[in-house]
Amino acid sequence: MNFLDVILPSKKAEIEQLKQQVKDLEIQNKNLKNKNINLQNQLEITRQEKLGLIKKIENFEKTDQHYYNTAIELMLSDKYEEALEGFDELLLKFPSTTLKIDVQKRKEEIKTKINIIYKNEVEKYLQLFEETKRCEYKQAISKLTAYLAEKHPLDLLYKANKLLEMIQDKLALTEAEKQFEETCGIKVISVDASWVLLESSNFLQPQINFSLRNNSQQEILSLSIKASFVEVERQQVFGQGKSYPISSIDIPLKPGLSIDATLQSDMGFRINEDTNLEMFTFPELVADIYFEIKRIDLNYLGYPKEFFYKKISIKNRFIRKTA
Repeated sequence: MNFLDVILPSKKAEIEQLKQQVKDLEIQNKNLKNKNINLQNQLEITRQEKLGLIKKIENFEKTDQHYYNTAIELMLSDKYEEALEGFDELLLKFPSTTLKIDVQKRKEEIKTKINIIYKNEVEKYLQLFEETKRCEYKQAISKLTAYLAEKHPLDLLYKANKLLEMIQDKLALTEAEKQFEETCGIKVISVDASWVLLESSNFLQPQINFSLRNNSQQEILSLSIKASFVEVERQQVFGQGKSYPISSIDIPLKPGLSIDATLQSDMGFRINEDTNLEMFTFPELVADIYFEIKRIDLNYLGYPKEFFYKKISIKNRFIRKTA
């Protein structure tokens, strides 16, 4: 028997099986190609539909209804200022819109809500303002800082910021005065700075009145106060002044006792008798105040020790003095 006659029958069956698999794969490939064509067609249809929708949206966005709907959404989101702008833009772009009456109605509703909200905001600010007057400076600064970090009307935020700056300045002055008192032992009870008209000579000059107390544990052997008066606008020295509440020949000021002192500038204005002082324009002045103190524990080679107190603004008012 031939070798091929033995092997061929089994191989023929295998070959036929492979041929059938090839045919099946060709059929599957054809089906996949058809599916791919269908998917491409569907994709194109979808793309065309998308372009159509985009076009419709673009056209809709050009309509008064779109502007109206957008403004209503802003209104419902409590974005009232933006909603008003949206309604105004609608009326500007579509002056003949049929929605005009409804738009005006919505605008009035928004304005009413804004007024109510603003009224409530003002009440909150006034409450905060009163609280800052009753609490210490640092606590007031904390309250105002927290308020400024929140969302409030711009004009109220501006007022709050100005109030914060003023309280910060007061705190700085208070701490400076406290440090001054602790360092030199003098408590400045009160200060009044204004202009004085000496009627005997018709001379108008700045004057500062002090009320002082010895808060130290030592007697004050001598005390003098000097000031440099400066014109704020021109940044030029207007005049100088010095006062000697306690001289070296006076009785020392014992601890706990108080004393008054007056200091006047060596420069001023000679006023005519017919000058109307109510209409007089006073220059804006500030005075740099220094204290010279002699005390046993502050003695420096037998000389008084100098301390800077602070700047004092001279009030634009005057008093008459006969002598």
